[in-house]
This record gives sequence, structure tokens and C-alpha cells, in this order.
Amino acid sequence: MKKDVIDSKPKIIAHRCNGFGHPENSMNALRAAVLSKADAVEIDVRITKDLKWIVIHNPHFTNENKQVERVNEKNYDDIKQEAILLEQMLFIISRSNKELYLDVKDAGEEEQLIVLLQKYKMVERTVLISWEPYVLQKAHQIDKNLRLGFSYVPIHRVLKSLKIEFEDPLTPHKGRFSFNTQHSFDANEMKGYSRQHYLSTIPDIKVPLYSVQVYAPFCSTKLVNLAHEKGIKIFPFTIDTKVSYTVFKLRLVDGIITNKTTTFTDPTITQKATRKVKVIKEKIIKNKLPKQKIVNEKTTQENATQKPKGILKKTGSIFSNLKNKLKKK
Repeated sequence: MKKDVIDSKPKIIAHRCNGFGHPENSMNALRAAVLSKADAVEIDVRITKDLKWIVIHNPHFTNENKQVERVNEKNYDDIKQEAILLEQMLFIISRSNKELYLDVKDAGEEEQLIVLLQKYKMVERTVLISWEPYVLQKAHQIDKNLRLGFSYVPIHRVLKSLKIEFEDPLTPHKGRFSFNTQHSFDANEMKGYSRQHYLSTIPDIKVPLYSVQVYAPFCSTKLVNLAHEKGIKIFPFTIDTKVSYTVFKLRLVDGIITNKTTTFTDPTITQKATRKVKVIKEKIIKNKLPKQKIVNEKTTQENATQKPKGILKKTGSIFSNLKNKLKKK
């Protein structure tokens, strides 16, 4: 591996502006993220009943009477204690040098959303991401200069935590995660597709993609390589430990989405991870010879004198070539 690739540092994206001791998606969290060494901030937006874009992750909230209510069934004035207007956050971000990863949770009113980005001159510094291809397709029609990112979870049952998204009735301007449902392994397992097929596939959503955001356990090396072949950047979420940071750095992801922003903006941590990657890579290169050649010569000779029947019972993959030769004899 080239030195510049090993030494390169994945982009650090502050997930919901987390990692600074403030509530997620809050104004205080945003201010801290903007002043931090993170490369970018990520926030979630939803639309209210009166068509205001607000910064909130969940589709529901608990009111003062401890009753659960849906965001898209309330006017902004009714829930302004729970969430901030997107426009207020754009005002702060636009005065920094940070990139914005804008996770659009609802479908509808995309034009109003992009008008806000244009108003604060944030189009060039924003990556608009969504689970719904419709949102990305509509955004691309409105402004072709806007970078787009697709969030993709190939094993749909992972989204059990979002059960309410699928079961609760939705208003007309509220989207469903229909594409991820239809194109997941769960939906197609009876059609002969394997899990591996979905762990190395990026669906064609009919728009040019800047990035793909992938749930970390499914961000395989194959998927990273495929994304790079297509000229697409790949960002696993969420990466919160030093070990996982090192693993994904080794897989050459373009960045990580993390709740522990301060951990990964500490230069001593990233330097240690870089050294680990170098050591791991050196070990891989050193042990590149086939396993059969590394096995003790005496052991190999002893097994070679055994009868084929015995080999079939006791030998592992390390002697598979030898077994094939004996079968031919």
C-alpha cells in the first residue's frame, strides 16, 4: 500500500453534532462542533405540519404531558421547545468552514429546503443525504450542483428501531423507507440472492451519487472497493471506538460518521491508528505466501503418507490442494 494512502486521515463527521457533552442536534452541540477540529457536521431534518424544516432525528417526541406525538402532525409553534429551525443552524454553519451533511428524513418540500441552502450559500458545502431515492431525485432536478448521498442498509431487519416509521400512518408529505425495504436481502431472500450479494452491491437510484452512508457492520471491503470503482465516497456509521476506526481506516473508507468526535480529532489517537494500520499491512504482506508453504515440512510429509480416506476426515482447508492431488491419483 502506498505511503500517502496509509497516512491519509479519514474525514471526521460529527454525527448529529455529538461528542461535546450537549444534546444531539442542539444549537449548543452545533456551536461546539463548528469550533472543533471535525471536518464536517451532520444534522437530521424533518418537516412539520405547517411545512417548516426543523432539526430533529426521531419522527416523534414526548410532550409536556408525557404523551408521544408525531413531528409531522404538529405545527412548529407547538414543538419549538423540542427542535430548532434548520434556518437558524444554517446561519451558524455558513459562517464557518465546515461541510454540512444534511440527512433528510422526510419526503416533500425539497424545493423549500434547497432555497434555504441557496440563501445561505451552502449548496457547495452541503451533501444532501437520504434513505429515500425520491428525495435525492427531486433534489437533483432542482439543483444539479448539489452533492447527494444515499443511506443504505442492505439487511432491512436492522432497522427494527425505526418500526414506528413503517407502521404509523403518514401524512402525504412524509416518506417511507420503501427503497431500502424493496431492495434488501430480507425482501429478496426467496429469490435466490445471498447476503453477500447485498453486502457488495450499491443500488442504482438514477442520480449521480457523491457518497454512500452505510451501517458500519455492512461496510465490507468489497463494498468500499465497489464504491471507489464507481467514483463514490463511502462513510460508515457510527464509528465510536479506536479499534473500529483502525479497521475502517485499513479498509480505506473516505470518512467516518461518529458520536465521539473529540476522540478522533485528537492527533495522538489518529497517529496511533496510522501506526497500527502500517503494522497490520506489513503482516499481511509478510504472510502472503500460501498456507501450505508455511506449514511445517515434517507435518506435511507425514500427512502426505496417510491414506486419502484419513485425509478426508482430518485435514482442514490447509491441505485441500494435497487432498485433490491424492484423489486424482
